[in-house]
Amino acid sequence: MTSTTADARCACCGSPLSATPVHIKNGYAIHACSGCGVRAVWPTPGADELAAVYSAAYFQRGDKYSAAARQAAMRNDAIKLDWIRAQRSGGSLLDVGCATGSFLAAAREAGFTISGVEPAASAAATASERLGIPVHAGDLASAAFPPAEFAVATLWDVIEHVTDPSAVIAETARVLAPGGVLVVSTGDIASPWARLTGARWPLLTPPQHLFYFTKASLCALLERHGFSVVSVRHPGKWVTLGFALFKAVESWGRWARPLAALIRRCGLDGWRLYLNFGDIMTVVAVKRGEG
Repeated sequence: MTSTTADARCACCGSPLSATPVHIKNGYAIHACSGCGVRAVWPTPGADELAAVYSAAYFQRGDKYSAAARQAAMRNDAIKLDWIRAQRSGGSLLDVGCATGSFLAAAREAGFTISGVEPAASAAATASERLGIPVHAGDLASAAFPPAEFAVATLWDVIEHVTDPSAVIAETARVLAPGGVLVVSTGDIASPWARLTGARWPLLTPPQHLFYFTKASLCALLERHGFSVVSVRHPGKWVTLGFALFKAVESWGRWARPLAALIRRCGLDGWRLYLNFGDIMTVVAVKRGEG
């Protein structure tokens, strides 16, 4: 039986999705939830289609792991660790969707005992080799960690990629100890920049991004799974000029290509800069219960 739009339900709260898409991008329809307000790609792409997206090439897009980009990432990781250490000074830390292990390396240096999960096999292998520890190549549920195993869990730019955000947060809650800290970062589709740019918003990139949260919808999801929200920030991040222009080309196409080509010819693509369009949010929450 073929599903229709009338069958579509939000994977975060179970409410119906809008019959009419709010955006169509890259051939994918993005619908609004009538309950929590999240935006979601529907129909959800199949497992094989999504697996094909996250090849080794995906993790090299925009020179994301060049030497200059690694320097930018180190600055970002230091800021992230400051947020965590405001709640926990050490302990066991799980990074869900750890990519090639940059943040885990910084967390270990800061004194945390680290574990990682990464669905993309090539990235998981790179992280494992880099860190000298096993990194689970698969989703969080398949890692089958014991209950209350971790003091801290992080999902940096991950929740928008998964097909069932509610299930991921539920499993994260299961493996966190009571009083454990959860940090989630993702785009904010209700931000002024997202509303202004509409379908050209740089984070509106299906099928990589399947869910688009507002502050209210993300906080509500965490609250439903036993978390109390401590803080919500809209921080900027350090990036290379080359990566910023790569994202501009993704969003604006031919209008941005001449500038990107000029920057490359001038050898300026490795320049680092701090950008903040106010469209990425970081939520720090604590699992309810006595730690």
